[in-house]
Amino acid sequence: MILTAQRLSAIAFAPFGRVLDGADVPPSSVNQGRGRRRTLVHLSGSGGRAVQARYDLQETPFPVAIEVMERHPHSDQSFFALGGASALVVVAPTGDDGAPAMARAKAFIAGPETPFLYRAGIWHAPLFALGGAGRFLMAMEEIGPAAGANTEVVRLASPLQVTPGSPDHRITAEQDQGSSRP
Repeated sequence: MILTAQRLSAIAFAPFGRVLDGADVPPSSVNQGRGRRRTLVHLSGSGGRAVQARYDLQETPFPVAIEVMERHPHSDQSFFALGGASALVVVAPTGDDGAPAMARAKAFIAGPETPFLYRAGIWHAPLFALGGAGRFLMAMEEIGPAAGANTEVVRLASPLQVTPGSPDHRITAEQDQGSSRP
């Protein structure tokens, strides 16, 4: 028997599953209006439901003003770049008052070949695309009847300004290949 492979399309694949390109999903605004989210699939989970969504983000140039921090107390959250953009990753530990301890915040640039995961409860800034518009696949567990039940957001008293650590802050795929090695 010879089977000829064809290009995957939503119509051809419909009897077997779904193409997760977001074409049939209405977008919602994310990251203070700088991007669009398309929830691609809901998966069953214990205590909640696992969600994968595509974030379509506009490029953000440096310096970046961080105005809010968020956390997901009941779930990890992961991001995978689907294109050539890097991601600005800003994190902070929890202070004694339960708010993000911004004096101990850290900022990183995740290259386009470096998916990353925020542990449950970690304060982080919304995602920013660097070096061009970016598409990212996000996965996390949503808890409760509303999609935002596992998300806490705090507005910072004054914006945190983030600048690149080097004049050329873009990370190429070749440079990024070694970023996860010790």
